[in-house]
Amino acid sequence: MLRKQEPPPEKYRKILLDIMDPNIVIANKKKFVFNSISFVIIIIGFIIIPSAYIVAVVGAVVMSLLNRKDFTEILLKTDLKVITFFIGIFLLMATMQINGTFIIIGDLIGNFISDNALIAAITILLMISVLSGFLAQIPTALVFITLMQNIYGIEQVPNLIIMAILLGINIGSNFLPQGAACDLITLNLAEKNDVSDFNYISLLKYGSMMTLVHIGVSITYLTLYSLIIP
Repeated sequence: MLRKQEPPPEKYRKILLDIMDPNIVIANKKKFVFNSISFVIIIIGFIIIPSAYIVAVVGAVVMSLLNRKDFTEILLKTDLKVITFFIGIFLLMATMQINGTFIIIGDLIGNFISDNALIAAITILLMISVLSGFLAQIPTALVFITLMQNIYGIEQVPNLIIMAILLGINIGSNFLPQGAACDLITLNLAEKNDVSDFNYISLLKYGSMMTLVHIGVSITYLTLYSLIIP
């Protein structure tokens, strides 16, 4: 794919190397170290405090207050379209959970899940890879965690199935551009800056190709794992 792209002019290459200079990326080293320590404390909080949402909210508020000047500038530049998209997705998922749609979907998916753990894992991998491209990573993860617990029972989901879910969530969201927040943000930036040959169609083409490669590698990995560790 890269062979088809023309090499960038020398001046662009120099600009890119200058941008990657750590002295430019990390403008304030003291603040960088302080924020890094705060971030590590938040991660530790996720481990030792059961209510993860409390840690997330408190951590976000504290870091926003500590960086209030920068936070205000960033907030003014925030792309509300992406945030609104994910708010809609989460509201849809919550509504489906309340009205029992997950139970219906779980019953339907259960009919396709084989008793063979490997075949079941590959089936789930393919389902998640496709679904996460439409619904994004986190909503799809929530859906399948609930479905697998309904099918296998809480804390009884086989390791191979858990691995299939993790692999599918991480690679499947790149199948369609709307499945990953970073793709949406990049597309929006490219549109604002008139970047040529970078649009929804090109990202869909290359993203889907790479996703298919990753799915093939994941199926191979699951197969080898099932043979080595029955």
